[in-house]
Amino acid sequence: MVSSMALVYTMKCNASCRICCFDCTPNRQEKMTISQAKKYVDETLAHNSIRAVGFSGGEALLYLDEICNIAAYTRSKGISRISVSTNGFWATDEVKTREVLSKLHSSGINVLDLTADEYHQEFIPIDNIKNILAVSEDFRVGIHITTMVTEGSMRLVDILPNLGANTIGKSLIEHKVLPIGAAKQNNIPVIKNNLIIDETATCNTLDTFAIFPDGDVYPCCSQYCRNELLKLGNMDIDGIEMIKKKYNSNMVIRILRKHGFKWFLDRCPELGINYVTLCDMCNALINDKDKFNKAFGSHIEEEMKNIYEAYLKQQAEQQNSNTLTEGVV
Repeated sequence: MVSSMALVYTMKCNASCRICCFDCTPNRQEKMTISQAKKYVDETLAHNSIRAVGFSGGEALLYLDEICNIAAYTRSKGISRISVSTNGFWATDEVKTREVLSKLHSSGINVLDLTADEYHQEFIPIDNIKNILAVSEDFRVGIHITTMVTEGSMRLVDILPNLGANTIGKSLIEHKVLPIGAAKQNNIPVIKNNLIIDETATCNTLDTFAIFPDGDVYPCCSQYCRNELLKLGNMDIDGIEMIKKKYNSNMVIRILRKHGFKWFLDRCPELGINYVTLCDMCNALINDKDKFNKAFGSHIEEEMKNIYEAYLKQQAEQQNSNTLTEGVV
């Protein structure tokens, strides 16, 4: 079941981070319009049990007033958790920080996802993040701080002393950079380990519809989400009903949700376990459609047969139950 919606509002960013998964820069021009975003909100909310909506990019707050407009509209639809991901470029002093946080708070945005690491701080002074931390309590805005790490980079424990005591009580996260986008182009050394692939190794991001500026929709908000095998369609071409049908019938999604990565590894041991994260493993699994079909085509056909047989059995049991009930009456 889809429970959250991510609007990748723009690919434009004020920074050009060496690790950016989408290779966002000040030169990128892809962007939604307010009317597009509201249309996507209306259609997605009408056909799914959405509990949270998030805005990201690029740097979504390059378009602060537009984001606030759409957030207020989203809140009017009954969504209580609205977040925005930002590098904090706008928090240059206390006055400016209060001004922006006031607008965000008034529009219904109640969670800020911030980044603080050596790569983002090449463009954004760490004092900007400190300004946000110092003022956010006045607006009751939840703060999540993510530090992106690579081989030999500063870790979260190295960043925290620079942020001060206002990090106490905040959500602090350390994420490994994946070899994609700018990180891959710049040959950034990523951290790989042997993953533990058992029954618990499942995907926990498949409950999100991520919608990009071109209208394309993916059931995932990871750095690798833009994959042809995961693509559900386009909001402007296919419409949400068709996209939802594709989501429910996509066998990669069904298997990952039901069986996890072990199902694939058991059938293709050469897939291996040495990856940065499960997202990295997922990309290795599905980044080549022809190889995927060659390795798993027959296994997926068998799984589809099992699903269909289980469905027929369930229908038969339901029919027998109805017959017995009618007999009693």
